[in-house]
Amino acid sequence: MNHTRAFVVAALSAATVLGSVGCEPYPQGPAGQVVSRDQSHDPATKANRFELTVRTDSGKRRTFRVHVDDYNACRPRRAYPSCTQN
Repeated sequence: MNHTRAFVVAALSAATVLGSVGCEPYPQGPAGQVVSRDQSHDPATKANRFELTVRTDSGKRRTFRVHVDDYNACRPRRAYPSCTQN
């Protein structure tokens, strides 16, 4: 019975870790002002791709992939990453 209990605990722990990783799949992009957003859909995989483009303090434009929640929170002219902390 102890082996069964240990297995259940290990399985639940793994599920918790994998579940929390799914919420933040992409590294944070550079700080800057959001200048545009792009959303695309791949019909083959039925997956959506969300991207933000920011202008950094040095004036460079950087485009990076974000989670849908960050995409929805960060409209143009808002400061990234502070717009994600609502």
